Parts: sequence; structure tokens; C-alpha cells
Amino acid sequence: MFESSLLPILKNDSVIAEYVSIYNSASAVFSDVAPEDAELPFAETMISESAVGDSIVASFIVSVDFYTHDESGKNARKFCERVIELLDRHQIDGDARYHKIRLFISSGPTRIDEGDPRDVHYQVQFSARAGRKKYIESYAANTTEGD
Repeated sequence: MFESSLLPILKNDSVIAEYVSIYNSASAVFSDVAPEDAELPFAETMISESAVGDSIVASFIVSVDFYTHDESGKNARKFCERVIELLDRHQIDGDARYHKIRLFISSGPTRIDEGDPRDVHYQVQFSARAGRKKYIESYAANTTEGD
């Protein structure tokens, strides 16, 4: 998907860095699943296409999950607030498949029960939309001036 465009926004933010641990000399923000040796607190991002088909516009759900071991959840909520500041109504230039990816907050921050009250898991979800480059380029190639 477009993880390579999304992850640097989170990993390189100085405020996000205050809330996550360090993994391999970088902020512990991972695509999909964190490595087993990652130390809390860390964040995981997941992107899933929500409307698969031949439409010119692709739709996605982008989830950012924050995990820590802190009964209050105060830092988790602050982390989520910063993620919303960074990503809500943000536009990513895109990648090889998608053109101008736009993100909009859809839910959260939401605390997800992990069983142990000391385990804190918060999630923020965004809806995202992007033009599919193959359709945009095909349309542009088939359109002549004056049409």
C-alpha cells in the first residue's frame, strides 16, 4: 500500500518520539506487527483497502495502534492526539500505485481492552482516499484537448 509514505510522518515526529521507545535507532513505529523484541511503548500502523474494485478512487482504513504498560493511559491519549494532529486532513503525495492520498479521522482515540488493566492499547482510525494512477494516466492519455 502506501506505508512507505505514511511511516516517516510518524517516525520522524519529535512529539511522537517522546511517547514511543527506540528500536534500531528509530522511533518504535511499525508497519503491521511490531517485532517480538520491540519494547513497550510502541505503535503499529495497518492499512487495508476497504473498497476493492476497478474504481478510479481507492478507499482505505488506516489504523494506528499504541501499546504501553501504564494504568492511566494518559500518554496513550496524548500519543493519539498527536497522531490526529499529524494525519487528519493530511495529504500524502502518493506512491507508485496511488495519487494524492488524503486521510480523514474516522474514530478514536478508542481504548481497547487487553484483559490486564495495566496493559494499555489505544487505537485511532482514519479513512483514506486516493486516485489510482493507472486509471488517471489512462484517462489522461485518452483525452485530447478540446474534449
